[in-house]
Amino acid sequence: MAVDAGIEQTIRINRAFAPNVPVQQMSQFAGRFKEIRRMISAVTQPGAHVILFGERGVGKTSLVSILGEIFEPFDNSFAFVRVNCDNKLSFSSLWQRVLIEIRVTQQSAGMGFGPDNDKETEITAFQLRRADEIDPDDIRQLFQSVPKHPVIILDEVDRIKDHGVVSSLADTIKALSDHAVETTLILVGVADSVDELIGEHRSIERTLVQIQLPRMSSPELLEALQQRLDGARMTMTDEAKNFVVLLSKGLPYYTHLLGQHAAHCANESGRTTIVLRDVEEAIQRAIEDVQLSIRSAYVRAINTSQHDTLHKAVLLACALIDANALNELGYFSATDVKNELSELQGKLFEVSNFSRHLTDFSSSKRGNILHRIGKERQYRYRFTNPLMQPYVLMKGIEMDVIDYDKLQRLQR
Repeated sequence: MAVDAGIEQTIRINRAFAPNVPVQQMSQFAGRFKEIRRMISAVTQPGAHVILFGERGVGKTSLVSILGEIFEPFDNSFAFVRVNCDNKLSFSSLWQRVLIEIRVTQQSAGMGFGPDNDKETEITAFQLRRADEIDPDDIRQLFQSVPKHPVIILDEVDRIKDHGVVSSLADTIKALSDHAVETTLILVGVADSVDELIGEHRSIERTLVQIQLPRMSSPELLEALQQRLDGARMTMTDEAKNFVVLLSKGLPYYTHLLGQHAAHCANESGRTTIVLRDVEEAIQRAIEDVQLSIRSAYVRAINTSQHDTLHKAVLLACALIDANALNELGYFSATDVKNELSELQGKLFEVSNFSRHLTDFSSSKRGNILHRIGKERQYRYRFTNPLMQPYVLMKGIEMDVIDYDKLQRLQR
């Protein structure tokens, strides 16, 4: 029985757009050329290791996931392994996860005499360990005996809370570097700086290539969106593309999520061209699709039994602040909020009119939806979870507070 064309297109869309998983193939990857070149340089440089850090949702896991394909022409020389860290791992259990993933060929003598009787057996690197408990020097000695160049990607290292494990990782990097072992460690985590991931372990700074991954630029997001559209065999009007990019705020997750839902909306109408009204419909679907923790945090932040309804407006003003107004770590000032709120409400506000709301948002009272730094009268703020910012914008559109035209005007 032939598959209905609409169903076939639905499958094609879901295969092209994958907001919930990291990019796995170079053909689906967009931008980040500078960071990729630095990563390649580090992997091929003796004694160098990498620390990749940045906000949640900017595409760190996608970047490291495509490295294996980049080095595929040299497949006999490199072995790529990626494991996720968590707060329950010991140093030994972390390396057990890694070593089980690395396969090596071991020569063993067969029956009889002569080289023709030698046998090759494939085992895991974990089987080469000397003891059940693994220490940094064990790792150094083990990798000196591995014929390939292992590239070990430790994702979500920020989830490791045991300072002893972090310290041992630092010792491992130092041992591998000091002995020029052909092994590269790539530490990946959510952080503003290297210090947040490695603490006070200054001894390994000279061995680390430090790569901060910023949010994606508008051209990079447009490139990513176009790749997915090509995969779905669909087109999108320029204003629809622009709407998706404006809402994404540099976070590819939302570009893929909104693109996917908009593509489904067009397909359900029997079209292969996505227009602005499809994105408007996609916003409602995306709001329902966003993880529960984001939705719950938003409700906690804006819910009030009082007549004061300014919480929604102030939070939306925070989400509207243009990237050009942010400092290098993504923080904005109360004055930035004042400017957006005045434009949004159509009347002049002073900081004193909403400073209490910013304080509330930065406290447990409203779930710490904003993170505050600095001192009084010089406070700066940003969303604690970056994924909240586009969600707040979409809620503003859902409530008819802003629309595409107003969003475009406010973001100039």
